Amino acid sequence: MCSDLTFSIEELDKVLEHSNIKVCKKNRKGELFSRIRVFNINNELYKITWYPNTCYLYYNHLTIPFQYAKQSDTWPNNAKQNLQFYDGGGEVCCVLKIEDYEENTT
Repeated sequence: MCSDLTFSIEELDKVLEHSNIKVCKKNRKGELFSRIRVFNINNELYKITWYPNTCYLYYNHLTIPFQYAKQSDTWPNNAKQNLQFYDGGGEVCCVLKIEDYEENTT
């Protein structure tokens, strides 16, 4: 169980650092702190609302609660890089493909 796991807003920002992830919104003008991150991967828009105990990933009408996220490769789709979201038990609850391997055209 990962109930003692903490996932800070700074860690979330670091996870969203990738050339194929375009963060559209962090803070609104005049705000010192925003718990909302809006970002784009492969022309698909996502939103994360961060809270110290549980975060929420939104895509269209789908809401996925998660405890932490990280960038990882290959599993489960053989991608070069994925954004993987984990529940409180440390199980993967969502995978977003960030980057594919380049195709060999020879």
